[in-house]
Parts: sequence; structure tokens; C-alpha cells
Amino acid sequence: LSFGRPHSPPPSLLHTLTPSPVVLPTSPSISKTPSTLSNCSASKPSRSASKSSKPTAPRSNNPLLKPLQLSPALQRIVGVSELSRAETIKRIWAYIKENHLQSETSKRVIVCDEKLKAVFGQDSLNFLEISRLLSPHFIKE
Repeated sequence: LSFGRPHSPPPSLLHTLTPSPVVLPTSPSISKTPSTLSNCSASKPSRSASKSSKPTAPRSNNPLLKPLQLSPALQRIVGVSELSRAETIKRIWAYIKENHLQSETSKRVIVCDEKLKAVFGQDSLNFLEISRLLSPHFIKE
């Protein structure tokens, strides 16, 4: 055994061990020049062009965006007689934050003033209860 130089194959087998060059098929539309490779995104349609063809108005079949008639107690808080559920909840939250009605110890708890007591019927409530307690104040036509 020799631990020196690795054994090389005999010259008669050398031609079978050398790899032949691999030729990959190329597409005629793909060019290998650096200028076209850097401009690959130019052939894609721009996102802004595809978005401009879509309608910008919200879909009218969304029940959260449908304006509903509000109860008189809820009208005193939000200031209008007809509003969507989503917008009503936004305005309730604006009223709560404007009047500092969140508990100091836990911001999840809403401490009701006289107007909110007329709507919710409670002295305090968890913020997750707001949408459930607002449901009776939306008058269905």
C-alpha cells in the first residue's frame, strides 16, 4: 500500500472517465446578453396598470358597509340617523377615546357614561361586547 500520490487510471481508460461537454437547449426568445437580462421586468405588465382597471368603489353587497337606521340613543352618540355597522363602531371608539372612558387599569374595559349606559345598559363592559350590544340599535327596515 502506498499513501503518497493517488493512483491514476491507465491511459486506455482515460477517455471513458473524462466528462463530455453538456449542451443545453436554448430558446430563440431568450437572449444571453446582459442588457436584456437586466430588463426582464420591463416585459411584465405593471401592477398599477392592472389595478386601475378595477372599480375603486367598495362592493355594495358587503353587509358591514350597508347604511342602517340607528336608534335614537345611538344617534345621540354618533350624531347621524343612518350609518353602516363598521362606521358606527369607529365612531363609538372615537367617542370612548375622546371622553377617556377606558379603564386606567385595563384598556379592555369601557366605563360607560350616561350616553353609553343608554345604549349598552351597563356601567362597564369589555370591548369585545360592543358589537353584540350594538346589534339591537340597528333598526332593520
